This record gives sequence, C-alpha cells and structure tokens, in this order.
Amino acid sequence: MPTIGLTGKTIVHATYKIETDAAGHLRHLHYLSGGDGLFAIYTLDEKGDEAMYYIHKDYQGSFETITNHKGTAICEFGSGILLLKSSFVNRYSLFL
Repeated sequence: MPTIGLTGKTIVHATYKIETDAAGHLRHLHYLSGGDGLFAIYTLDEKGDEAMYYIHKDYQGSFETITNHKGTAICEFGSGILLLKSSFVNRYSLFL
C-alpha cells in the first residue's frame, strides 16, 4: 500500500479521514474548524498534490459555497440542493 509523506505542515483543530477510490488511490482529508464550525478542507493525495477548499456560509451558518484557494466556486448549495461543478465531480467525491 502506498504511503503519503506529509509536508511538515501543522494542522490544529481538525477532523481527519482517509478516502480510497475504486482504483485504490488514497486521499487524506483534514476538516478544519473554528468557533463557527467547519471553515476549510485541506486535501493531500498519494502523489503529494495538496489543495485547500474554503467553506462559505450564509447568515444562518448553512453552507452556501465551497471555493478553492483561488476563490473559484467548485460547489454551491441552493434551496437544500447540492450543486456541484462538473469538473469537481469528475475529480473528487463529496467531502461532507
């Protein structure tokens, strides 16, 4: 089984899980939270590719949008329905 080398980053106050897709590829997910709950998801795959995704909430604290580090929306929630961008769906499973 392949191992994933960590990059030396310290992650505090995070829930952690490892996902495996049908081909056996691993992805580490770190759910980062603060006083208002979940605010970001840091991912690291077995190739060493890292990504940070940010959770944007509405005034009631419900998830509204998930963006990448460039601010591009990759996932939007509307009327209780999850609207995923097609490129995001093809690459990742749902985080939550």
